[in-house]
Amino acid sequence: MLTPLLSGLLAAAAALAPAEPVRTYHLQNGLEVVLIADRRLPMIAVDVRYAAGRADDPPGRAGLAHVVEHLAHEGSRHADKEEQRFAHGRSSVHANATTSYDATEYYAAGPTDALEAILWVESERMAFVRGQHGAATLGVVKEIVVNERRERIDDEPITAIFHRAQAELYPAGHPCSDGVIGPQASIDAVTIAEVDAFLAAWYRPDNAILTIVGDLPPTAEALVERYFGGLAAADVKRPARPTFTQIAAGERRLVAERGLDDAPLVAIAWPSPAFGDAGDAALDVLAQALERGAARRLAPGELATFVVAQQSSRACAHFVLGASGRPGASADELVAAIDRLLEAVAAGELREAEVSGARARQIAEHRRMKGDLVTRARLAAAYRAGSRDAGWEQAVERRWAAVDPAAIARAVREHLTRARRLVIVAEPMKGRRP
Repeated sequence: MLTPLLSGLLAAAAALAPAEPVRTYHLQNGLEVVLIADRRLPMIAVDVRYAAGRADDPPGRAGLAHVVEHLAHEGSRHADKEEQRFAHGRSSVHANATTSYDATEYYAAGPTDALEAILWVESERMAFVRGQHGAATLGVVKEIVVNERRERIDDEPITAIFHRAQAELYPAGHPCSDGVIGPQASIDAVTIAEVDAFLAAWYRPDNAILTIVGDLPPTAEALVERYFGGLAAADVKRPARPTFTQIAAGERRLVAERGLDDAPLVAIAWPSPAFGDAGDAALDVLAQALERGAARRLAPGELATFVVAQQSSRACAHFVLGASGRPGASADELVAAIDRLLEAVAAGELREAEVSGARARQIAEHRRMKGDLVTRARLAAAYRAGSRDAGWEQAVERRWAAVDPAAIARAVREHLTRARRLVIVAEPMKGRRP
């Protein structure tokens, strides 16, 4: 779900944005290239998206894709780590990377004349990391990844609770059951041979989308050809992406301690449609509507705070309602309030004004995000990966714009049922006070 904007932007968001100059083509080696002109500033952003994420980790190696992401910053055949950093620094480039369930992305932004430096580094990363590192470098990288997991998940009580819930929501062996990073035992077991095999299988021109957004120089296409056109096409068949079983029917509960205050906390999670599938857009708009007041109208009194999270990707998709109660209330009362809320939505009691406002906020926030060049490049690559339609970038806004109360009611009746949910009940800790 996207964060709402101020209500004053709603009217401006009602009409869909005009198409921007976009050129999409493929190099002979299979690399897909997306060029989007945006002349507002003399800046450029580059995103290289590999269709290789947590979902592609081999059995027993949860987190391998994330380890590879880190190791791919350690230098390549023609430029070590410091040379790459110097090239970025000299050109005032800011760069980062991320691993998700579906993909690994490397992105960078800088002045227009930094494009060549960015493309050089990314072409090195695509073709010349494999075979350049040994066990010592991998050991340092694995320690960094394990510490990242410890800081983000294991040492954060609330995050750890929801991580446990995610493990329960998906069956064992599903990539979403243990997170993008993976458990320490899995990370510790990764070998440099497995890293190189992952690079060979997935870091290849025909498994990547190169997106450049911004003040495109006249030489943009020539630079792409210079740094990527000469990379060899993969000589082996691209591995098939695995498929995974979703959760079995039947309500389940996970009990966890809330903390030191007197208010209970409840989170209810369901598997939801993957990105672009039927019902996905309706649940996006529902999440906006509930967070902006519809939940309090339909279930007054019991809910002190109310939070909605809707994640939709190809590998992992789930919808979560979280609520805290008034001091002295019980978690069961909160669950009952959420049940009444969803029953009302399923019966069509969500007002058109609530839905139209949610639609407009969703579209407005989407456009605001595209104002940042890096985010614009990343969104463009994600939409290209998810759809090959000519109107791939506007299609997501059209889906949101078409959502009405009836579509939301259908999505709730189909997807947010008691038979498919996980309930996290977190009662206050007894006998302890701050």
